[in-house]
Amino acid sequence: MASINLVAIVALSGTVAHVTRDYLRQRKAGQEPQFHIADHPGIAPGVKSDIWN
Repeated sequence: MASINLVAIVALSGTVAHVTRDYLRQRKAGQEPQFHIADHPGIAPGVKSDIWN
């Protein structure tokens, strides 16, 4: 059971790091952080276009 969780964590770690860097960049710029899928072309193919509506 734990091995399945470890595989999922490893698989998602790159995505989490990318989104976290974007979040921190926005905070450092004094902006209210917002997630826009168009700003993340590496993630966009795996996300349904209407999920955020």
